[in-house]
Amino acid sequence: MGGYLKKRFPIDATNWTPIIAPYDCDMFWLKNIGAGSVTLLRTDKDDSATEDTLQTGYQESCTAIHLAKGPTESAWRFPKDAVILYAKADSGTGPLVVTFIQ
Repeated sequence: MGGYLKKRFPIDATNWTPIIAPYDCDMFWLKNIGAGSVTLLRTDKDDSATEDTLQTGYQESCTAIHLAKGPTESAWRFPKDAVILYAKADSGTGPLVVTFIQ
């Protein structure tokens, strides 16, 4: 059974907010609906070399299906409760809308 869920994550300019998979999933879309702020994205919150930006009104997606490489690897790219990435506003606050697809 597949899943489809939209979730708002409150972000601010002080803290890196973990974007966490609510269930096992392979795909997600991020949409920055913050009021004029750029969203900073990192796969490692402590490493600026992993940082990218998402302008207000823009979306980013990961839509590649994951295939497990063996019996010990998860069948899902993002298992339930896994941190997909970290997000922070460059200034102010704003929600980041994330759509998760199983």
